[in-house]
Parts: sequence; structure tokens; C-alpha cells
Amino acid sequence: GAIMITFHPLSLGLDKDQALALRRKHGLNASENASFYSFEKVFLGKAYKTVKWNQRSGNQNDINVYKYRRLAQPHGEDAVFLCSNPQCENAINEIPIPATIENEEGRYVMNHCKCRYSPKNLRRRSGKGASNESSEADD
Repeated sequence: GAIMITFHPLSLGLDKDQALALRRKHGLNASENASFYSFEKVFLGKAYKTVKWNQRSGNQNDINVYKYRRLAQPHGEDAVFLCSNPQCENAINEIPIPATIENEEGRYVMNHCKCRYSPKNLRRRSGKGASNESSEADD
């Protein structure tokens, strides 16, 4: 699949390893449709050894790049993911969900299931049916 390198991490939802781990944690089956990409953080070196903006550059910060690889999925060419909510019909029945959809406001959103489950959102809310086990899903 296609490879994209960025200097800043992107918010694409769970990568394949994270999605499979979360599905396993919730007792759901593994699937090639769990996520549409893999992710790798690549260390290039210390800034002062990698790039120099002037002769006296002594920047000690690490320089990393973020490598995203689009995965082939049995669903076809469209990028899909599987919900990881153990109470969601889509997750239980392994129904592939398009990775991008247009919402009610006409904006495109990524990795959105009708059950509105998100490991990222669960960290922020403490009530509304979110259990402590689920809220640790993204840790």
C-alpha cells in the first residue's frame, strides 16, 4: 500500500495493532478490516546531528517522523474500520464501516460508528455508560 511520512502525528483513529488489541480486550474477533493503516514512529536522530540551521546549532531535541502505510483490506479499495465497542452490533457482526463519512453538518469525519464509541472520547467522559475498563482502552 501507499506510504506517507509526516513530521507530526495525524489523528486517523486506531492503527491496525491498536484496533486488534482493543478488539481482543473486548472479546471481539480479529479481522483484516480492523483498521486501514499501520503506523510506525521512526527516530532520525538528535536535531543537532540531523539538521543545522546555523553553525552554532546545539538543539538536543529528538527528530522523529511518522510513517503511515495504507493496508490492503478484503473489503475492497475503500478504507474501512471495525468498531471496537463490545455492545455495538457493527462490532459484534464485524460490519466494515467506511473510514470517512460526511456528517449531518456536511463535514467529513474519520472512523465514526453510529454507536459513537471512541477510545479517545471515553477518556474524557466518566458517566454516560462508560466503564473504567473501556476508558483505559487507549492507554
